[in-house]
Formats: sequence, C-alpha cells, structure tokens
Amino acid sequence: KISRSLFFPHIQVIIFSKDLLANPYILQNTLDVYIRDHEMRRNIRLFVSEKNAEAILKQSAKPENLPAQYIDMLAEHPPKNAQMIEAARIGEVQEKMISNQSFVLPILELTKQGVQMNGAALFRGKDNKCVGSLSGEQTVGMNYIIGKKIGGFFTIRKKDQLITYEIHKVHRKIKVSTTNATKPKFDIHLSLEGTLAELHFSDHKQVMNEKRLKRDISKEMEKRIQKSIKLVQKKYKVDVLELGEVYKRHNYKEWKKISKNWDQGENYFSNAEITVHVHPTIEHSGSALPKRVK
Repeated sequence: KISRSLFFPHIQVIIFSKDLLANPYILQNTLDVYIRDHEMRRNIRLFVSEKNAEAILKQSAKPENLPAQYIDMLAEHPPKNAQMIEAARIGEVQEKMISNQSFVLPILELTKQGVQMNGAALFRGKDNKCVGSLSGEQTVGMNYIIGKKIGGFFTIRKKDQLITYEIHKVHRKIKVSTTNATKPKFDIHLSLEGTLAELHFSDHKQVMNEKRLKRDISKEMEKRIQKSIKLVQKKYKVDVLELGEVYKRHNYKEWKKISKNWDQGENYFSNAEITVHVHPTIEHSGSALPKRVK
C-alpha cells in the first residue's frame, strides 16, 4: 500500500517468462489491458526472460538508478552488437498480432555480472506462442536480414588466422521470384561497409591481399546466415525474416491465395528457396593493413 496513486505512463519495460509464453495467446491476452488502457504508453518495450522474470528486476541496476531504466538502456545497444535484436514496442507487436505475422522479442538472462541481453525468442503469428529461441550467435545471422540498425564485430577464427571485421552499415536488397507461387525463390544481397578491427596470422610471412580478405569474410558470413535461416525455416517454421512481406509487395495477387498457408497450415515458407549473397567493402584499408597484407 502506498499513499500515491500509480502513474502508468511511467512504465518503461514489460518482462515475460519464456515458459509462460510457451502457451498460445498468453502474450495477446496479457497485453490487452496495456493496449486498450488510455493511460498506457504504446512505446513500452517488451522483453523475454530466459528463466524467472521477477529476478531480472531484482538485480543491481548500476550505474542507473532503477532496474527498468537499466534494461531500457540495454535496448539501445543493438547498433553496436549484432547478437542483440532491437527491442519491440507494444504498438509494433500489436500490429504483428493483428496481421498474424510471426515476430521476435529480445531475451534477457542473468549472469554473474548482472543482466545480459542476448538472443531472440521466436513467436508464431497465428497464436503468439513462443515456439523457440536463437542464441546470440544464431541471432547474428537473422539480424543481418531484419535488423534496422545493425553493426558490431564479425570475427573469423581459423587455425592460422584471426580476422575481425567491424560493420558500420548494412544495405539490403531482396529479389523474389514467384514463378512457382507455393515455392518462391528469395535472393538476399547484403552490401556491408566496414573496417578491419583486428588481423592476426600465425605465420608472419603470410601474404593476404584485400580481395582474399573480402572473400573470406563473405564466405564465412554467408555460411552463418544460412545456418540461422535453416533454423527458423526448417526447425521452427516461422517467418520472422519478414519474407512474406517481400512476397506480398512483389506479387499481391498470388500472395492473397497463399497467405493463410505461408507459415502455418501448408507452411509454404518452410519450402521457399532462400539464398544469401554478402558483398563486404573494407574502408581505409591502406592505413589499416600492414605492407605484407596489402
């Protein structure tokens, strides 16, 4: 009991337990009051807790004063770390639920150092059920396709070399062929702008030119992105990649015929052909690379 009335517009975050959201329609029913009440803000951020949601808010919030402020600030980090997805707001999630679109929410977990935002929870559009989750590393591949503000470091580790590529900008272009309406083909082209943050070789005499560096970055990134695509497409069968929207814009007439069976029913999404092409550029390479690597 408190002497002051609650001021609901102060709510910044809502955290759900992952186990709770494994039940259909729980998310939709719980958010109903937040969506309809005139005092609630539509920009409240939503998160999923790997375990007990209450424990997240009991953790130390330093250097912030309140745990909710600390978590809200964590949500600003995705442009610097591709293992995090952008925190969705209530208004955005409501739009997804109304249109029966699958979507993702960021995962919070407790560590010895405090609260960490890492990975993504996957939600099925038709009943808002949490069907599974991606680890931080798996989230990276998905983020390059759907992330609006994406950056961070991409590291390649091999026996004789370590390359860290810092991504500053990502430009996407998705081409779709609907010749076979129930088995569309998507060609995703990712153009990256970035710099070399680290470059190490076990053999100091080894020569590696910029062309080979870009080829290695492209090959490894395509491999990791395809792994993430395979998980959401073949295992979880939910279109969190938003390719249905691309199909809809490209061929609305055919989309109307197959939309109810896109990632439910017949699940045409799980049979779509998805190919990824990565085109990295290395900025300031003249000053960043030693002579033997130019």
